[in-house]
Amino acid sequence: MRSRYPSGSNFAYSFGPGAVTPAVKALLIINIGVFVVQQVFRELPLWFGLRPIDVVAGLQVWQPLTYMFLHGSISHILFNMLSLWMFGVEMERMWGTRFFTRYYLVCGVGAAATTILMSFFPGSIGEQLYRAKDAAVTVVKVPTRGGV
Repeated sequence: MRSRYPSGSNFAYSFGPGAVTPAVKALLIINIGVFVVQQVFRELPLWFGLRPIDVVAGLQVWQPLTYMFLHGSISHILFNMLSLWMFGVEMERMWGTRFFTRYYLVCGVGAAATTILMSFFPGSIGEQLYRAKDAAVTVVKVPTRGGV
């Protein structure tokens, strides 16, 4: 006798955007690796975090790139990497690995340039800033506002 309800279902449960794409995977590994190193070498943000006065006056031109990989706490990196996975995977699938990687880096360096320019306003020059979230948050914000 056949059951009234089918025993099997074609309905599948899933969580998130699916498998991690190559660029997102590389960014996750780099960010988590740098965070672990940062826990051992606490002075890392002094050399690689974004300090506008050091970039302008001290010519530490690597900081607009390196600050993107520094995080201030476990919750900071956790939520940034969660956002990167949730939104970055789908964007990388749509745009391709090369364009997504370029976009991620341009967003981060662009945020650094904005921070450096804003530091010329009174009261903020020399302030210690290391915001890895700028690149990740920009990845989320720009496409939802009709950009790119």
